[in-house]
Amino acid sequence: MLSIIDKKCMGMQNPVGIRPARPEFSWIIDSDMHDTVQETYQIQVRSLDGTLVWDSGSCSSGICSAVFYDGEPLRPRTCYEWTLAVTDNHGQTAVRRGDLFETGFSEGEPWTGKWISPKQEVVPDAFCDWPADKLVEHFGPVDFVGLDMGNPNGVAPAYYLRKSFGLLPKKRSSARLYITAGGIYDVSLNGKPVTDTLFNPGFTPYDKYFEYQTFDVTGLLEQENVIGVILADGWYKGRNGIGGLRNLYGKQTKLLAELHVRYEDGTTDIIATDDTWISSKGPYEYADLFVGEFYDARKDLGAWDCAGYIPKGWTAVTVLPHTDEVLKGICAPPAGVVEHIRPASVYRNDIGELILDMGQNIAGFVRATFYNQEPGAHIVFEHTEMLDERGHYMNSINPDCRELIDHYICCGKSSETYCPRFTFHGFRYVRISGLKGQVRAEDFEGLVVASRLDTTMDFQCSNPDITRLQSNIFRSQQGNFLGIPTDCPQREKAGWTGDVFVYSDTASYVQDVRMFLKRWLEMVRMEQFANGIVPVTVPYTKNYYYIQDCVFQAHTSCGWGDAIIEVPWVLYQQYGDISFLTDNYDAMKKWIGYVEKEASEGRTDDYEKMPLSQQERQPYLWNTGFHYGDWSYPSCRNEKGETDNLQSSINTREYVATALYAHSCEVFSKVAAVLSKDEDARYYRTLRDRICKAYEEEYIRPDGQFPLPIQGLYVLTLAMGLVSEEKAGLLARHLNQLILDNGGCLDTGFMSIKFLLDVLCRYGYTDTAKTLLLQEKCPSWLYEVKHDATTVWSKWNAIQPETGKVTCASYNHYSFGSVGKWMYNYILGIRNTGCGFRDFVVEPGFDYPFQWACGSYHCVYGDIRVAWARDGRERSIDLTVPVSTHALIRLKDCDTNSLSHYFKDRMKDGYVSLGSGTYRICYQTRPEM
Repeated sequence: MLSIIDKKCMGMQNPVGIRPARPEFSWIIDSDMHDTVQETYQIQVRSLDGTLVWDSGSCSSGICSAVFYDGEPLRPRTCYEWTLAVTDNHGQTAVRRGDLFETGFSEGEPWTGKWISPKQEVVPDAFCDWPADKLVEHFGPVDFVGLDMGNPNGVAPAYYLRKSFGLLPKKRSSARLYITAGGIYDVSLNGKPVTDTLFNPGFTPYDKYFEYQTFDVTGLLEQENVIGVILADGWYKGRNGIGGLRNLYGKQTKLLAELHVRYEDGTTDIIATDDTWISSKGPYEYADLFVGEFYDARKDLGAWDCAGYIPKGWTAVTVLPHTDEVLKGICAPPAGVVEHIRPASVYRNDIGELILDMGQNIAGFVRATFYNQEPGAHIVFEHTEMLDERGHYMNSINPDCRELIDHYICCGKSSETYCPRFTFHGFRYVRISGLKGQVRAEDFEGLVVASRLDTTMDFQCSNPDITRLQSNIFRSQQGNFLGIPTDCPQREKAGWTGDVFVYSDTASYVQDVRMFLKRWLEMVRMEQFANGIVPVTVPYTKNYYYIQDCVFQAHTSCGWGDAIIEVPWVLYQQYGDISFLTDNYDAMKKWIGYVEKEASEGRTDDYEKMPLSQQERQPYLWNTGFHYGDWSYPSCRNEKGETDNLQSSINTREYVATALYAHSCEVFSKVAAVLSKDEDARYYRTLRDRICKAYEEEYIRPDGQFPLPIQGLYVLTLAMGLVSEEKAGLLARHLNQLILDNGGCLDTGFMSIKFLLDVLCRYGYTDTAKTLLLQEKCPSWLYEVKHDATTVWSKWNAIQPETGKVTCASYNHYSFGSVGKWMYNYILGIRNTGCGFRDFVVEPGFDYPFQWACGSYHCVYGDIRVAWARDGRERSIDLTVPVSTHALIRLKDCDTNSLSHYFKDRMKDGYVSLGSGTYRICYQTRPEM
């Protein structure tokens, strides 16, 4: 039987308020027959009155994702039903009806509502005082005077806004609330939450566009009604990133909303933001994403968002002058609570501190219930990722402007519950003070917040430390994928482009990030400079602009800017969605053009002293300007024994920049070829070859060594194929020796880490790859696991191995977790060989020191499941191949006499060829000679 088991529009089921221009459809089919392939699909879109809007016709294709609407323009704010029919190669048909999507406003369409702002005091712009020693602590040694840009103590309250209104006594057919804000809003209707999503409207470059949300509120309406909104600073006006600059996009929070009530007689009422709304302060003394919240329950406003409430002391809002902000509907899953966890323990340490241990490092906040506290009792929650080496509270990040502290003032009820709404923290431990009486673990709950992305990877193996590593990778990704991909959820919460460059391929295995990263790439294109520069963070807020300009005199870097090339290509391969290439092609070309200009026109200080032959290759070397390079490789240390980030940049930047220049030219030429842009494909292939020639001549000695014994330089050169095969063999040998000389430990930074184990395996040093994976000494992945890490750290030696000192660092930083892809490819054994896993290889990791491994990857066609085990010469593989895909299964050292005829007949050159279905393969390896 053929069935359609999953069906989505814009990556969501029955989405409301999507952008109406070009919806995207995807589905998954299942069959109880082996070797099933979808032969045709047909999509029909109808309005709810049954009118046919678009019929794709019967399309001969096995594609089941990234199918785009191609009919007449859809009407705004309209609900549509879409029907899918598919046929397969066995003559079966499946049809699924009843799925809906609803459009929002057309882009540029005027709103009835006006931007309004509560009466509020303007808090001045403020950087915290970040003198040179603080920048040294974060970036490494730097000849820099320091930044002192104002008072760091400015915080602002959250404001309450309300609108009361009555409705006509007519039958209502539907009601939709369209809403956005400069700031973060929490919205209710008649005292009931409109949504369980958080941090709306989300982080975007607000000077370029705002996103708005659409909510179905039909069931919440009464005859007399009140819309209530609490409005906090958020990313728009609150503290952000390094230095804590506030007022990044505006000095006043603001709100825009429209409630459309449709009646069965065809008429519509619109209740919109205007001068009839009123506002007030309330119990939030302040609510800041970075600093935390201060909530005084004695100032609670009661049923302020319900009809019948008398709003004493409330004031009229201000209607702001008309501006032309761009407003866009949703295009990716929202953020919200994704998990509830109970604390592992609550206890007092040896100095009397009350410590709440959540048992794992999370991004989120704590819901706490108190009993019989005195009115005015001040409860303080201080969050941290780590306790110090004595088990005492410490702030594990540089605390300026991001204290990670929440305050609650009790009102004196017998039972009170506090749960933050407008902040989140990266933490495992909470120091609680001011709480009287008995303290119980069951009175606390950890709420994990993230974008609501489907988990697509499951991985376990017989080594519990490696399984724990996979769990750490997942938790770091989950904790940093909140609206945008951030570097860390506690210190900066910034969209560092280099981190996404490094991690996007692992990310696309761990969760369904297709729409999430498509949304972020749209921001990258918007933030790209006219000359092609892709900034180091996206959104590129003023604080990062100032720091990059003042400290580094550069707004981009190799690797970080190359994300506009790498990430779309990775996602195209992973998901088979060609729009990643078409949407970003012009931005890719602009970036490559910028790099080519920088390389061809830049000259080093010693250029005039070079021989002519060396001068002739300089236009193909990107060896000027600032670059982060192979950032944070562990052997590069300062006098404190901590990783010297800036020196690691200085040591590696020109090598890494040129290597990535060549790599991006190669990737871009492939993109051009896929899109049949043959002239661009040829040009950038040729340019890449010239860069490689110049790179080898300039940097690599005849014996295959670099001037500096830095592992990452060898890794990048080999991963990107920058030298001849003969020279590559020499480099691989030297890389292997560097690892052995380092005690079997890695010494790679941000840019090279994701390629390290792949390179070793490709050049025959699998034993060294095993050693690195299983290494427990610092620096290594399992060093962190053995030190009770539950997420991935930003620095390999964040806990110093010599002294056990817990240093200030981010302990939730996914970049070094890019080893995940290698684990899925080489241990579990699933490797993509086509586009979107239409074709893939399964090569179980029998060569690795594990007795078994099992897991699955949910690709766009369905679940690929693998479970393998070995016992002496016995081998078993349990496998599920999705419909419309094809798998080659490697049976290494197989004694074919032990293999069933079914698989023997499908075997060629050591691989069994299989179509869709579920299989169990059992065999013995050949006897040792």
